[in-house]
Amino acid sequence: MRINRWCVLLICYVAQAQTWATWDGYTAGAATEPTFTEIQGKRGNLVSSGTTTNVTLTSAPTSGNAVICRVYSESGSLTVSTVKDGAGTPNSYTVSPSSPSSGGISGARISLAYLLNVPSGANATITATYSGTITANAGIACSEFHRSSGTWVFDVDAVNFSSSAVTTVTTPSISPALTGELVYGAAQVTGGQYFLTSGPQSPWTQDPAGPDSTVGHFNGAYILASSGSPAMNMNISGGSSAYNAISMAVK
Repeated sequence: MRINRWCVLLICYVAQAQTWATWDGYTAGAATEPTFTEIQGKRGNLVSSGTTTNVTLTSAPTSGNAVICRVYSESGSLTVSTVKDGAGTPNSYTVSPSSPSSGGISGARISLAYLLNVPSGANATITATYSGTITANAGIACSEFHRSSGTWVFDVDAVNFSSSAVTTVTTPSISPALTGELVYGAAQVTGGQYFLTSGPQSPWTQDPAGPDSTVGHFNGAYILASSGSPAMNMNISGGSSAYNAISMAVK
């Protein structure tokens, strides 16, 4: 049986175009996969009352970039109701679908929220509003990332916890659809005695916001070009602790 070589070429082109379209999130035909760069990040002060917590980045996020925030609390069953910036018409961040991670530490929860393809006029101040009154530590930290081409698309998130005392945060694992996606993760451990200040371990990089300098049990990390199904890898110092953890992938 003869196979028309132009048909073969057409099939290859369509398959490749679909791959590029998946990466770009809209435009087919890009010749290279995008790369990702960390731009800035900052952590707000912990609060223990009221219904909100906020952080002000060093500068307003750049149009087209992405901002990912980790939001946590130690106030029982509180959830994150909204995350918005301080623009005249506030930009609403999306809370990841599996947020919050809970179950490892009694009364503690950690969530991720994101703003992809930042619009012009975005504001540097980002505020998280909780579902009720804060009665213990709560905080937010946000990091900005740049994509070399195309538009950002959310892929997947994952949560897990350990109710047993351990010395390393090793879950969740996350399975991005494509090699090279940006993965961001965050974890919390029991406050007062145990800390995440020793930093994330390979292949993770400490996010620019860093761990909380007061209690040190709330931290984040990223992988700019992920491969496989990376698991969280963050050392716990000061002993062993239970933890809650969450990660997400964008492309």
